[in-house]
Amino acid sequence: MNAALVIPTFNAAATIVETLCAVQACPGVAKLGGVFVCDDASTDSTPKLAADAWISIPKLTILQNEQRLGERSTVNAAFERLRKHYEWIFILHADDVVKENWLDLYFQRIKAAEPRVASICSSYDGWYPEANRIEPGEDDFSRDLEIIRGAHESVLDTLKAGCWWHISGCAIRVERFFEIGGFRPHMPQLGDFEWLLRCLKLGYDVEYIPRTTMLYRMHSASVSSNSFRRGQDLVERLEIFEIYRDESYLTKGEFRVVRMRVAYVALKRVAKQLAAGKVHDSGHLLSVCSRALWG
Repeated sequence: MNAALVIPTFNAAATIVETLCAVQACPGVAKLGGVFVCDDASTDSTPKLAADAWISIPKLTILQNEQRLGERSTVNAAFERLRKHYEWIFILHADDVVKENWLDLYFQRIKAAEPRVASICSSYDGWYPEANRIEPGEDDFSRDLEIIRGAHESVLDTLKAGCWWHISGCAIRVERFFEIGGFRPHMPQLGDFEWLLRCLKLGYDVEYIPRTTMLYRMHSASVSSNSFRRGQDLVERLEIFEIYRDESYLTKGEFRVVRMRVAYVALKRVAKQLAAGKVHDSGHLLSVCSRALWG
C-alpha cells in the first residue's frame, strides 16, 4: 500500500509505547510504506521510547521539530515532507490505542475509494482510563459503509450535527489534502471540524466506516480537556460559524442562536469552576462570553 502513518507527539512518554504496540499488533502493519513519529520538540523521553518500542516492518522514522510548533503545524509539515512519496497518510494521536481491525478495514476502503474521496474515518470507543470506563462507539454490522458527499447539504448537516469525522485514526488522500488546504494552526481544538467543513464545501467526499477501530483516550492532561477549561473550543466555534454565516450557510438569526449557546456554555463552565474553587481559567471564559454576546 502506498500509505504512511504519521503520529504527532509532544511529551507523550506516558502513552507512546502503548500506542505503538497497538499499531504493531495490527495484521496489516507491514502494508504501510512508512511510520513517522513527528515530535514537536518534546522535553521528555518520547523520541527514545518510540524508537525502542518499534520492532516491526516498516521502519519507524522520527522527525523532530527544533522548536514547538503545535500539532496542526506539525501535521501540515509532515504532509508537505511526505507528499511526493505516499498517496494516503494515516494520522494517529500519540495517546490513542487502535484495535487490530483498524488497518485492514481501512486498506479495503483505500483500494475501492472513488477519486473524489478525500478521507476515510470510522467510529471509536471513548476511553476514560482514570475512571476505568469505556463508552462504546458504533458497531453497525448491518452496513459496511456510509459516504458523505461533498455538497451544500452536507455542510449544513455538519454545522448542525458537529464534527462526526475523527482525525485520530483517519486516513487522508494526500492529493486532496493539498487541494483542500492544511489544518488551521490557530485551531488546536476544532481544527478537524473546520477542515471537514472545508472538505465538504469544496465538493470532496468522506467515507465513514461504522465500526469502532480504536480507543480514544480522554484524560485530564489532554489538549481537549485543557482547551475545554479555557474555552478555546468556544472561541473556535464562534470563528467557524461566523465564516459560514458570511458565506450564507447560516442566517443572521441562526448565528445569533449559536452566539447565545456559546455564551450560555461559557457561563455554565464559569459557575462550575467557581463551585469547585478553580478560578484561574474563569477570566478566559468570561471573555468568551462577552465576545459571544456583544461581538
